Amino acid sequence: MRVKILVFLVFGLGANYVYGQNCPMERRPGRYYVLGPDTRTIYSMTEEQCRTTCQNDAKCPAATYHTTKRVCWLHANVRTLAHGANWVAFMKPERCQERCQMERTPGRYYVLGPDTRTIYSMTEEQCRTTCQNDAKCPAATYHTTKRVCWLHANVRTLAHGANWVAFTKPEGCRVQRGEVSYGRSVVNSQALKITLQDIANFLGATVVVHSGVRQGADYYHSVGQAADITVSGIDTKTVWDRLKSGGIMDNEYFVMYHAPGQRSCSSGTHLHIARWEMENMSGRTTCWVIEGTTPENTCTSMSTSICH
Repeated sequence: MRVKILVFLVFGLGANYVYGQNCPMERRPGRYYVLGPDTRTIYSMTEEQCRTTCQNDAKCPAATYHTTKRVCWLHANVRTLAHGANWVAFMKPERCQERCQMERTPGRYYVLGPDTRTIYSMTEEQCRTTCQNDAKCPAATYHTTKRVCWLHANVRTLAHGANWVAFTKPEGCRVQRGEVSYGRSVVNSQALKITLQDIANFLGATVVVHSGVRQGADYYHSVGQAADITVSGIDTKTVWDRLKSGGIMDNEYFVMYHAPGQRSCSSGTHLHIARWEMENMSGRTTCWVIEGTTPENTCTSMSTSICH
């Protein structure tokens, strides 16, 4: 009986040490986290609910809340903070930030799938921590005699073999990451390119850029701070709706939904995303436009747009 009580106390204290009331969140109004993976996005939440949800989640070291949209993002890691109205950032104390520990399976290795990186002359511990700290790495394989580490793009079939070690992240720590496919299109604005990657990460899909820099009357396209995009596997209007409600593009952008049949001066359904300033922050609120909803925006431009 004494042993059972001792085990209960040890595990109980350990759990509270990682999350819960013993780990109060640091609140930072007017700040939000950018450029990193999220584990969950939760809508129609109060600020207090957002804070306590992260506080009670051992896998959540930080969170961001939008006070007017009432959206809560639980982050997979602590990263860069930006400034903005209507935002609140939360962060756990360092001692409470539990890392996603890799499950180690000796005598096994992953087969039949894509890798993101192959790294030579590594120790087993270096291989493990490299995957553990990489949001794009859900699993890894290490060869103990060749000292080679493979970071995998997904979790797949395991095989048996001597001198092999397989590592796997817990499912709750695997963050879906999207990609941006530029093809031959060129975007000059680094800030816009970062945002396109944020969109891909947010949707967990591939953003396809159909047009970047091009000649014409559109100044934003001509200098490379605009992109016409679609998202693989997701209807374009759905993308427009999710981005508008998601809060990841509240400032600095002009986002236009082009719909065929409602606009004679464009072909194909796509989103047009232009950044007000090339790299600097303009402070302007993002303008969200659906073409064809009124006579004024049947074939609209930034000067005649109807913002929603």
